[in-house]
Amino acid sequence: MSNSIFDFTSQVVSVQDVARNYSRLFAKVNRDKKPLVVFNRSKPTVAIVDMETFNKIEKKKRREWELKDAM
Repeated sequence: MSNSIFDFTSQVVSVQDVARNYSRLFAKVNRDKKPLVVFNRSKPTVAIVDMETFNKIEKKKRREWELKDAM
């Protein structure tokens, strides 16, 4: 696993793809630990990440907030 939170070799899909294939796509995100970027009308709308990655992001943000509050 790389040192960054995201490995930006993410997969890009449309909202329609998610609607049709959500189970397979979510399983792929969990298995590969790579974000899934969802586009709606040619614009990135959301990113779907596995829970491990989400928790790392939350932990990092919490530490940043705590450091900011300590100043």
